[in-house]
Amino acid sequence: MEEVKTQNKRKLARWQTEFFFQYGRKYKKQFFDVIDLKKMESAGHLVDLTLEGMKIVGSKEIIKGDIYNFRIDLPKDVRGVHQIIVNAQCVWCKRESEAEPYYAGFRILSITPPFTEIIETLVQG
Repeated sequence: MEEVKTQNKRKLARWQTEFFFQYGRKYKKQFFDVIDLKKMESAGHLVDLTLEGMKIVGSKEIIKGDIYNFRIDLPKDVRGVHQIIVNAQCVWCKRESEAEPYYAGFRILSITPPFTEIIETLVQG
């Protein structure tokens, strides 16, 4: 029974996050760029973010299982911070057709404590 509650709680948090990124008032029509710190290039744009994981959309395929250090650039300061640094592992990557962008899901492996509060602020709107 506890597992069902946890799954439902995650689904609700994910829905709220997706809704925020699509319709959030503070950041409407602005992108959250995700930069691969090893290559110092864009991996894509943030679509979804929770404390456990994130989803991005981009033009390049990301290898499942690879671990990345990402910088997420915020369009406006949140609690005085304009970037979030995360260490994440790709758990899936797909696209619907050759003409479509790649969508990739990541499990967040580590994140520094101040950024946890920033993510919570973003999710809560």
